[in-house]
Amino acid sequence: MKRILSLLLALVLILAFALPAKASSSRAGDWRYEENGEGATITSYDGPGGDVVIPSEIDGLPVTRVIECYSIFANNRELITSVTVPEGVKSISGMCYRCVNLRSVSLPESLTTIGSLAFRECESLTEIDIPKNVYAIGER
Repeated sequence: MKRILSLLLALVLILAFALPAKASSSRAGDWRYEENGEGATITSYDGPGGDVVIPSEIDGLPVTRVIECYSIFANNRELITSVTVPEGVKSISGMCYRCVNLRSVSLPESLTTIGSLAFRECESLTEIDIPKNVYAIGER
């Protein structure tokens, strides 16, 4: 029994030091982001809506991901009419979920993955071109 407890304790300590710490969130203007090792991950937007252009750089970091479990536009999703994702972003997920007035999305050639729920319940979305480098698209 002592040996099992010792092994479990050792495993817990190994995992505690091996797993990366939760990234802290930072704010720059209307955007909230986290550093991701390659640059920045956009996690939310609190701007006025309309035609939204995601920055290609934030606080000196290149934006490489746009992701949030629910929606980066959760606080103003009815106000968003278009979204432009900059070159350099490699993945998006859950980005525009329920943006009911979203009409168009511009995606960069650097994009390789579109995660689940990226454009779910975007009833007005009529214009989107999936770049040729996208190799994975999530459900819904």
